[in-house]
Amino acid sequence: MKSKLKLTLIAFALVFSMGGCSPITVDSANLMRPPKATGDEEKIIELIEQNSGDNYKLKYPENGSVRSAIAMYDLDGDSQNEAIAFYETSEPDNTTTHMLVMYENSEGWNLAGDAQTQNTNIDRVEFADVTGDKNLDIIIGYKTFNSNVNQLNVYRYKNGASTPIEISQTYTSFVINDFNEDLKNDILTLSINAEKNSEAALLNYNESDKAISLLSSTEIDNNITSFENIVSGKLNETQTAAFIDGTVGTDKICTQLIYYDLQKNILENGLYSYSNDYINPTIRDGKTYCTDINKDEIIEIPVLAKMPHTDDENEEYVATKAVWNTFDTTSENLDEVSSMIVNYSLGYYFQLSENLKDVTSARIDTQENSMTIYEWDGEEVKNKLLTIKVYNSEEWATTGKNDGYTLIKEDASNSYCCKIYENEGSYKFTDTEVQTSFSLFSDYTDS
Repeated sequence: MKSKLKLTLIAFALVFSMGGCSPITVDSANLMRPPKATGDEEKIIELIEQNSGDNYKLKYPENGSVRSAIAMYDLDGDSQNEAIAFYETSEPDNTTTHMLVMYENSEGWNLAGDAQTQNTNIDRVEFADVTGDKNLDIIIGYKTFNSNVNQLNVYRYKNGASTPIEISQTYTSFVINDFNEDLKNDILTLSINAEKNSEAALLNYNESDKAISLLSSTEIDNNITSFENIVSGKLNETQTAAFIDGTVGTDKICTQLIYYDLQKNILENGLYSYSNDYINPTIRDGKTYCTDINKDEIIEIPVLAKMPHTDDENEEYVATKAVWNTFDTTSENLDEVSSMIVNYSLGYYFQLSENLKDVTSARIDTQENSMTIYEWDGEEVKNKLLTIKVYNSEEWATTGKNDGYTLIKEDASNSYCCKIYENEGSYKFTDTEVQTSFSLFSDYTDS
């Protein structure tokens, strides 16, 4: 068993030429044909095996940015990577999960720490400076028997030793950023609790106590049953916030906005109220998530609604409009930034200019893979203004070009095309306007 594991470890370890702070990522196909270990790779594997016993297997974080059983990170900023390995050892009635931290010096690879727990599964691992010493700390969460309760642990690496930092906190999910502008990262935990109020808790490192403790907390909507999307970023030019898109009921999403009020020194939820009659304006059917929609480095929050239509129309074919908003912490209101038509089935947005957002509507034809924008006179749709049609790449190369459409954008599998209509007295789109107004969902994946 150890020889087989050794081959697997070798495949993970062959990244010593990599610099910076990137985790190892290995294609599973490559694990079938691991290369021969030489030099440093062999030594680090031997060090892992010296501490593993006779029966062990690699453990992989299930969530987060690090999904490898072995990660290489420059923890102390000396331009040389340390190694962090996760594996499990088993004895009768006892299973132990290990996090091995290793470093290299002139004498070779050495053990900096072996953190052990009886929690058998790793939720996620992140690396960030939470202590403010300019080094990267290791933030690791272990799963428990309750899917909404994970155990949080933090380790500090310094001078060849990995040591735990005192912390006592569970979470459902967490996000790391400098929320209180003290020049070190905080850990914002999000906890769903069916028996009492769900909450967000801001954890901050205190150097005098050598511990990470609660700075402030705030309630989050108890109707949220899971977190679909969490992003942290700029709330405005000076504040950082966490934007949490959570599942409500079986098919709806709402946003919670968590930020630290520097004047009041408390954690706030800008989209929550203790009032029983409060209705969160972000509750929506579509899976549209908070993102930097206009690339201004400030995160926007979507509010969705069906476009104008008559009472007797089938809403299934009526397109949805997403109004993207920033949040004003003074007025506690959402301020509109832009309006977009959304086509969920084909994965794109179309931005509406200010003069069109209230005088247009759109209908989706799923059989034709098309969406048509019309004039709206306040009572019904009138003239066609624009049709967007999606062809697969083969269709576009053969028949699509003969249908009177113009190519807007292509991806690996589809060609997105448009046809502009000209009606007397009506607004007429230009090719440039269509190009700049069109965007794919995937354009915002990494924002």
